[in-house]
Amino acid sequence: MGLTLALSLSAPMAVPAHAQSVSANEAKTRVNIAGRERMLIQRVVKSACFSTLGIERLAYRAEMIETQALFAQSLIALQKGDPTLGLSAETSPQILAQLEVIAMEWDSVASLADVAISPAGISTEGLYSLDALGLNLLAKASGAVQSISQSYAEQAEELPLIVSVSLDIAGRQRMLSQKMAKEFCMIDAGVTPSDNRANLAETIGVFNATLEGLQNGLSGMVIPAPNYDIRQKLLEVARLWAPIDAVLQAVAKGGEITDEDRRAVVENLEAVLVAMDEAVGMYEHVNAVP
Repeated sequence: MGLTLALSLSAPMAVPAHAQSVSANEAKTRVNIAGRERMLIQRVVKSACFSTLGIERLAYRAEMIETQALFAQSLIALQKGDPTLGLSAETSPQILAQLEVIAMEWDSVASLADVAISPAGISTEGLYSLDALGLNLLAKASGAVQSISQSYAEQAEELPLIVSVSLDIAGRQRMLSQKMAKEFCMIDAGVTPSDNRANLAETIGVFNATLEGLQNGLSGMVIPAPNYDIRQKLLEVARLWAPIDAVLQAVAKGGEITDEDRRAVVENLEAVLVAMDEAVGMYEHVNAVP
């Protein structure tokens, strides 16, 4: 399995992060990478959960290790810059403070996730604690993405705020795919199943509403799919999502989880994630409202 995301991040020339001439390309790349961190947080918890259940244990252990490495590498790029990605060092005190909090709290998530892939494994209570830490960190990461999206839209003259927000919202779908898989796994593992069924129902609702909004637009918030290629990619996401939507809806409503359900979640949600990530990469090339 492994971390097989098709991450098509652009790599423009680096410029000072808060200079007047900050490029739209750098701004969009930064929003994309910051948004991806949200997904990686939920992916780590999901991988730890599936590994604990013994579902493709070795594959999910490998996935979790790769995900941790990508999260840490991306966080450093957001803080200190990365010329290969076209990112300069962050200079906003507010954003740097947010990223520092994320770095500190990430250590707790990563340490407990490591317990899950150790020979001793992790208990149900440990999985609950890991999920709680992950959700708390997710909230911090989401706040950072919003700050970055707004700040860099203000700095880049060629990047309207609605385009930056649309990129942020599209990127959030990646996280929601992993959050749904994690909630499914937590139900399967017996970790507060009633709460996680309710959480799953809510996450499904947000994913569906957002997918429709990306395709058709949300007035004043999200632009409709801005070109043919993005429209087709979002239709692909919708096609891949439809069969797993039904499975997850049934589980959220209290249905028993079968081996077929587990296979569907393991295989189909990964395909949804990859296709959605490709769509996000396409949004990086959108500079203006059509």
